[in-house]
Amino acid sequence: MKQLALIAAVAALLTGMAGAIEPVDPPGKPNEDIYDIIERLAGEEMTLAQRAEYFEHYSPVVRREASKSLMREGRKAMPLIVKALKSKDRRVIRAGTDALSGPFGVGGVGRGRKELQAIMTPDIAGAAAPLLAKLLDHDDLYVRDGALLALSNCGKAAVPYLDKIVTMTANDHWWVRSSASKVIKRVGTPQSDKHAEAMTRTFVAEPYVYPKRRLQEMMIELVKGGGRSAEVLQIIADALGRQKRDYFRYLLLEGLYKLGPDAKAALPAVEKLLESEQAALAEAPRGEKTTIEKEIAYLVKVRDRINPPARPKR
Repeated sequence: MKQLALIAAVAALLTGMAGAIEPVDPPGKPNEDIYDIIERLAGEEMTLAQRAEYFEHYSPVVRREASKSLMREGRKAMPLIVKALKSKDRRVIRAGTDALSGPFGVGGVGRGRKELQAIMTPDIAGAAAPLLAKLLDHDDLYVRDGALLALSNCGKAAVPYLDKIVTMTANDHWWVRSSASKVIKRVGTPQSDKHAEAMTRTFVAEPYVYPKRRLQEMMIELVKGGGRSAEVLQIIADALGRQKRDYFRYLLLEGLYKLGPDAKAALPAVEKLLESEQAALAEAPRGEKTTIEKEIAYLVKVRDRINPPARPKR
């Protein structure tokens, strides 16, 4: 009997624990169908306040859809978004930051983000910049990354916080580095000029492809519109000679190709590298020749893009 009583007690305890950890969907009835929630968030039947309550939902999919639902309301949603940014719940905070920047889309990163940002413009989102800047020191990495992405949609309102943001391009986590570089790119020049050389060195040293591509975009903006283009291009030129024949060197060259004639200051370095590869081709074993020939072909393409050859007269 004692054993049966013990088993019954343990079963009751486990049942109680299961009930305690079973996810409940606030607001509304427990275990509300997620797809039904998403459908209603996409419509107009709920008030803004009711939509914002789903920032507390256990499902990241629902929280994302709630963010999109508020973002498409633009300025009208700002009081509720600001309230979310002041929350103690990291999930709610991140939903609030996503409502300013555009959350990840279903089936691909950023699907629908441009359309939403056409509504939640920088002059609207920028009002939250001071709060977002404080969140850069939050103890949750997910919140810090969300704050950076939101700041990237704040335009010039993010300028006072650039010094802090630049330090985050050296963060241990590559996605934080990528998000920080996105802010700097979208703030634009001349406000970001004072960070141009440091950020270009960060671009050269970045060891991961995804953030390196984001940093490449930032570098292009620094050259096109900034007052430190000569210094930026000199750093790229110096790096070309040191970089191995790999995809990272390709990204440096691709950046110069995209700049075209704006990259003329780096042309001597490209020509020098081309001569070096041509000499290497002459000495290379048969197994390496194809790789070097492809490298030479791309270097010629970059050179001619920077300094287009004169067309023959007819």
